[in-house]
Amino acid sequence: MWGILSGTVVVLLNILSGHGGMDGLAGPVGIALMAGQAASNGFMNLLYFTGVLSMGLGIMNLFPLPALDGGQLFMLFIETIRKKPLGMKTYQAVNLIGLGACELSPPTFHVIFSFPIP
Repeated sequence: MWGILSGTVVVLLNILSGHGGMDGLAGPVGIALMAGQAASNGFMNLLYFTGVLSMGLGIMNLFPLPALDGGQLFMLFIETIRKKPLGMKTYQAVNLIGLGACELSPPTFHVIFSFPIP
């Protein structure tokens, strides 16, 4: 378990530092395809895949990106420094932009455009 967690962090740090490619990442479509492959290999493989996915998403969720928990913590940090809350429209705009950026990520486009069309 520790190897999976530390490996996830190392891969993400390599990507952010420019030393790694995006080959190890997948968006929602790629994750769905991988889940289907894991399920076709048996229930235990699907359980293992689900556990690895859960740990990876938990780590990613803590990054300070809008619409993720790390982004919410970052906005709370800003409110703490300002000593007054951000407006509702600010929260909505930041979360909408963050959600769009997460869903329209390069791994998602890579999988969609490389998917064979019959």
